[in-house]
Amino acid sequence: MNTTYHGDHTFGNASFPTEVTVVSSVVNKREMTDLGFEKRIRGGNMYGDERLLDAITQWRTPDVVFEHYAEIDLGGRVVQLWHFGPGNGPGDTVSTSPQPAWPGPATSSATRESRTCCCKAGRNPIWHRYAE
Repeated sequence: MNTTYHGDHTFGNASFPTEVTVVSSVVNKREMTDLGFEKRIRGGNMYGDERLLDAITQWRTPDVVFEHYAEIDLGGRVVQLWHFGPGNGPGDTVSTSPQPAWPGPATSSATRESRTCCCKAGRNPIWHRYAE
């Protein structure tokens, strides 16, 4: 999930395999149009290492977008995504989960029982199956 369109949050999207679904607000996706400009802006934060951004040649935009609210079911853990309006960027997204982060011993959340995900962005659920 991309919380903003800024390159320090999104340049790594292209590193994930295509089977990984990138989710963000529709506004964030709409802002992801000028890779060169975004690299110049983020280059100012590289403290002399701007050339590291030369390796960024593509900007993978979100695969699933939502207007104001979306839910992702990670197989028993629901993550809620909200876009309330501009924050640090115009499409900022916050996430929360109504379930506790650690429902029991730390090892209980590390189980590999669930490998499906449903994203309800708008009205059409999108199901994904993850490889073991």
